[in-house]
Amino acid sequence: MLLIYTPILKPRLKYIFQLILEELLCIELKVTTDAEHFSDFIGPKLNYSQMRLDKEIFIYAHGFLTEKGIHSQDIVMGKYKGQPTLFAREEAINEDSLETDIPFDLFAASFYLVSRYEEYLEVAKDNHGRFPASESIAQQQGFLHKPLVNIWAKQLLQILQQQYPRLEIHHRKFTFIPTYDIDIAYSYRCKGWLRNVGGYLNSLKRMDFAKVWERSRVLLDLKKDPFDNYDYQIALQKEYNLKPIYFFLLGEYGPYDKNISVERRRFQDLIQSVSDYASVGIHPSYRSNEKPEVIEEEIKNLSRIVKREIARSRQHYVKLHLPETYQQLIKYNITKDYSMGYPDQVGFRASIASSFLFYDLSQELITKLRIYPFVIMDVTYRFYLKMNQEETIKSIKGLIKEIKSVNGLFIPIWHNSSLSETDGWEGWRTVFEQMIERSIN
Repeated sequence: MLLIYTPILKPRLKYIFQLILEELLCIELKVTTDAEHFSDFIGPKLNYSQMRLDKEIFIYAHGFLTEKGIHSQDIVMGKYKGQPTLFAREEAINEDSLETDIPFDLFAASFYLVSRYEEYLEVAKDNHGRFPASESIAQQQGFLHKPLVNIWAKQLLQILQQQYPRLEIHHRKFTFIPTYDIDIAYSYRCKGWLRNVGGYLNSLKRMDFAKVWERSRVLLDLKKDPFDNYDYQIALQKEYNLKPIYFFLLGEYGPYDKNISVERRRFQDLIQSVSDYASVGIHPSYRSNEKPEVIEEEIKNLSRIVKREIARSRQHYVKLHLPETYQQLIKYNITKDYSMGYPDQVGFRASIASSFLFYDLSQELITKLRIYPFVIMDVTYRFYLKMNQEETIKSIKGLIKEIKSVNGLFIPIWHNSSLSETDGWEGWRTVFEQMIERSIN
């Protein structure tokens, strides 16, 4: 057991102690505000305050974690063992009582990043009202591709083990969870005569006779729908013993919500079939961000189809607004969300490669909603970063290497449409398969 001393225990402190020490490092933890009890304690201990008490491990407390409210922070950047740091202190401090074992406030830095504190501040949004990667301290300071919170936790563990070699440690393992967003279940099927007529007219306008021919063959049952590659996904799941999660978009048709109608029997059969061999979750529609009450209806529809409660979600278009989006999910009994990532960049939006509980800064509250951050998305590489397959594979391998180095969690997003080998996605199955192979080996 590790004893931590802090003069005052606030919700932010309790949250970040539990995340870093209990969840990431798997260390049994006890916190005390009694300095005398802490000094008398014989065993592993860590002092998080503004004054060293004895020869314990000491991390100087910046004060950020005892604040209330949300204010712009004057963050001092630094370096420690080759890694960037936040809330850094000067490397040399004259007063012996202030010499720290780590030259930055690891707990304040981790909380700032994981809580997404910067997303509560006034910043410029993109044309979909989303917080862009360019506004994040991670991209501005060049560490978006690093799971810094895990790295810092690993550095703290090394210090703990060096001073307390008998401290009991349980190591976590690298975890890979493939996920699919089913934005459009079929390219041609189940769309009704009106949408298909519109499709024909668009193809004819572009003089794309190949598409006219393909659509006709699919609708006449002479060819398989290109987006219907679920058998390919199942085959990979069986071959590599994967445990994927599928997120289905069930919103009403609109400018950004273009899936099949939830009333289509074939679409319902697909969802039921997928739920027999994989976990499923709701993909809250773009429209639900404007009318949050429709989330409840979408969740109910999915629950009715799969005949079980729905606990997982990921926002369509990654439209994540803090804290409102998560507050709505909690209201409708969603306990796991997979939206924490950027649509326009790959990397670690919360600078962590592990799941974590959502801390609601607006209420200073530790919630029961667990966040599972994704790291990469297929459309990010092709449309935002404009990378080819070779460049994408290299990037993915580098990110997986970073995550494996901290025994973290790797969650990618793929779409059935990007596995169709059509419309510019030719050759991307190779990227997908190499990603899987690198993740399991």
